[in-house]
Amino acid sequence: MKKNIAFDIVAKHINKWDAWGLLSGGAPLDEYDIETQRIVNALPLIKSQMSLANTIKEVFDKAFGEEHNLENCIKVAENIWDELMSEEDSTFFK
Repeated sequence: MKKNIAFDIVAKHINKWDAWGLLSGGAPLDEYDIETQRIVNALPLIKSQMSLANTIKEVFDKAFGEEHNLENCIKVAENIWDELMSEEDSTFFK
């Protein structure tokens, strides 16, 4: 899987989650691009949905200096994981 496909998938779900309500408040659509890229960069090391959820939580906790609810991160991770794994070439995790 190419990184740009992974980026698009991760960005779609991160933006839909809108952890801080920034997008719904009028922020530009690239508001979470730095966090999205950090998550995409970690994908080759991720072996499970829970690992992805923990990565999302760590990235957002660090970026915003505040704890995020792990349950919310798990829901986002499940959506990202399912879509990435449904791609024709899901070798990005291997």
